[in-house]
Amino acid sequence: MIAKVIAGVESGFYQYAMRFEEKLYLKYTKNTAPLEMAVQKIKNIHFCSRNTAIMIACTSWGLYQILGMNIYSVCNISKHIVEFLQDVDLQEKAFINFCQARKISITKTEEELKQVASVFQNIKTESKNYAEALEKFSQHLMDKKTLYPNLITFIRRYNGASFGSDAFLDYLLRMLHYYNEIKKEEVIG
Repeated sequence: MIAKVIAGVESGFYQYAMRFEEKLYLKYTKNTAPLEMAVQKIKNIHFCSRNTAIMIACTSWGLYQILGMNIYSVCNISKHIVEFLQDVDLQEKAFINFCQARKISITKTEEELKQVASVFQNIKTESKNYAEALEKFSQHLMDKKTLYPNLITFIRRYNGASFGSDAFLDYLLRMLHYYNEIKKEEVIG
């Protein structure tokens, strides 16, 4: 389930999604040392120039928007990026490999997401409006963060957002949105 949620959050379920990360590209065209192995692997697989390999490394790809540098290093994929985009199962495998390499428990994250979804639904029901619900939900997260260590870790290691930041809350709310949408589909289907 968490893979589907993240596919919704990251790409709107579009397997061919790509997002060029210009800041990373500019950073790594000046100093490629941190991604040298990935760049060499990309060059060999794609028969491309060094700058094209850096562009592939600095672009987020597919359903889960995994950076090219991670696809070819952390996830250990050895296929052309077009083949990667065409293969939904390979993209899911890369997502799982990425989570394992980053020591993210998919199962525990999913359990905590289910708990948070229930809490947020209760808070929304009890609140006068959405703004009040968000404020109460944010406070709940701050007060009860020890209940959600895997969810917090997932967002930090997958998205890079720090707990307590607006970016963290935004990412979590998008996760909750897709979680609820997927649950509705399961009930209907």
